[in-house]
Amino acid sequence: MAIQTSKTENLLSDNNINTTETTNGKHVKATKLTLDDIPDAATLRLPSEIIVPSNVEYPSPSAATTMAHVRTAIDDLDRQIVALLGKRMRYIEAAARIKPNRDQVRDQWRVDDVISKVKAEARKVDFPEELAEEVYAHLVEGSIQHEDKRWANNRGI
Repeated sequence: MAIQTSKTENLLSDNNINTTETTNGKHVKATKLTLDDIPDAATLRLPSEIIVPSNVEYPSPSAATTMAHVRTAIDDLDRQIVALLGKRMRYIEAAARIKPNRDQVRDQWRVDDVISKVKAEARKVDFPEELAEEVYAHLVEGSIQHEDKRWANNRGI
């Protein structure tokens, strides 16, 4: 009989990573890590295929045949997007904690870098580049404002 081993990793909403290993269908090991357990977690780059888990089932866009299919999919995708934006905001808050000077909160080079990367990704996934730029320009500006408030609050200003 061949031995079959599988490993499953799940990125959870609280930035924990659960790893489960099974051999021949029997649980052999479970590990729970947080991003704090990973050396230099600030440089961790997760694969783009990691998404927020969804328990909602719906057909692909090309297989959708009713507006109920479309609306269910869009509602679930919106939920996933907002969850990811929440995770993104936790990193903005970390930046507010880490940056020693308030004048570092707005970093135009980084703003331009983020927008450039977003536009490149939009081209790859056939998303309107101009819309991606507009959405992210607004998101980044709002993030900077949030970071500035957090920076001040963290220091009692």
